[in-house]
Amino acid sequence: DYRLEIELPGFSKKDIHLQLKDGYLIVSAKKSESEEEPKAGRQYLRRERAVESCSRTFYVGKELLATDIKAKLSNGVLTLTIPKEIETPKGEEFIEISE
Repeated sequence: DYRLEIELPGFSKKDIHLQLKDGYLIVSAKKSESEEEPKAGRQYLRRERAVESCSRTFYVGKELLATDIKAKLSNGVLTLTIPKEIETPKGEEFIEISE
């Protein structure tokens, strides 16, 4: 198996999105700092909001399914386990004869 480790400190599981499309694994993460509600009687001269995002794409092959890839987030590190080879179903195969 291939093993990818992507450091995403401060991101939670809900901030990270994994998508498999046309043989490409797309890993994206986005978070914004939550703002506390202004308290009664407080006035702000300036308020800022921080947004962090990142995205990375890996070619993993068109024969992979999303169920073949395992993902785990632990201590700010996303670990993806991707099989090197996919077993093709063994059974009868028919060969077409062309004219």
